[in-house]
Amino acid sequence: MSPTDNARRLRRKLNDVIKCTPDGSSAEAMRNAVMPWRRRFAEQMFEKKPRLRSHEDHYLSQLIFGKTVNEKNIDPVLTQCVTREDFDIYDYFRMWSSFPTLDRPGRRLKFLLRDAGHPGAPLMGLCCLSSVVRQVQAREDWIGWSEPEWLNVRAHGLAFIMDLSTCVTVPPYSYLTAGKLLAAMMASDEIRDVYKARYRRQRSVFRRRIIKDFVLMTTTAGYGRNAPLYKGLSYNGSRLFEFVGYTSGYSSFQILPKLYEEVKKFTAERRGIGNRVLCGANARFRILRFAARELGIPEEKLIFSGHKRAVFVAPLAENWREFLFGSVATPRYYHHSISDIVQRWKTQWLSKRMSDSIVRHRINHFVPESLRMTRLLNDLRRERNGVHNGEF
Repeated sequence: MSPTDNARRLRRKLNDVIKCTPDGSSAEAMRNAVMPWRRRFAEQMFEKKPRLRSHEDHYLSQLIFGKTVNEKNIDPVLTQCVTREDFDIYDYFRMWSSFPTLDRPGRRLKFLLRDAGHPGAPLMGLCCLSSVVRQVQAREDWIGWSEPEWLNVRAHGLAFIMDLSTCVTVPPYSYLTAGKLLAAMMASDEIRDVYKARYRRQRSVFRRRIIKDFVLMTTTAGYGRNAPLYKGLSYNGSRLFEFVGYTSGYSSFQILPKLYEEVKKFTAERRGIGNRVLCGANARFRILRFAARELGIPEEKLIFSGHKRAVFVAPLAENWREFLFGSVATPRYYHHSISDIVQRWKTQWLSKRMSDSIVRHRINHFVPESLRMTRLLNDLRRERNGVHNGEF
């Protein structure tokens, strides 16, 4: 196929994306879009990694039957993903996110949360810390970076912020607010130690810096500011996560992995394109914008869905703002140990949930088979074809 034919074919695909992007102007509209998006996301995940389908029974064996859960034995242990199996388990269960997203370019740390107090250390959840999206106006306003004179300071300081880009818990632990536990753990001393060990010798792509600290954690929620995951979390009387506003409505979730790879290849083949477009944080938006301009497609329509996510921030150091502005060289970190976080979670959240009869009923009736992703995909295909079995 000639380059002209390739460009024409890619232009047609991207125009179809614009036509099919769900209306994100309301939480209800986004909820309605979740199932079709999850189906397409899962189908391409299975296509990209066929072993996710062939080893599905093994992944489901990582879960516990709800009726066997003993509150007194629950012992959460967080481990970093390091083996292929770790990453496969992460990829399989992240498809159950309320809105699954692709990995971002840049720095990235993935974790699994397990219950060491039950046989087989069943999976409780998973999460990922990623490089931040470069432009989030609500975040910039809250930090104080909005004015043009702070542009260079902002460009320097963004590297010291990490984003909780994925935070997913699985039943029966999701019924027990394990999501709150997982989110709180990301603010712990131990996570900063893991981060420092991972990046203390690795230089950033553009500025060639060693970045071994992060003093602020951000995250977003898809359906408004009253996100249960971050609500009520506190330490020493202060809220851990603070709501600061909403994103502007730009997104790239509508560009599925296979199509994005075609766009990236098209962009890389353009003359004069270097790493500043193709690599680093926010590369996805730069690539999509560039391709849209080259193909004569309205770039705003391609990357604007109107889906405004709630933005939350969690300062990790007393002098986080001074550090980001460059007026101090050493962060004075708050100290949150994972052991303390787990104990507070058990006291404040776990015991209350276990004493709730409705929650207890849901726990007792959970079976791992209910999270078989291929089963959900088959049901969604039948529903799309007009055969609805009433289960979902």
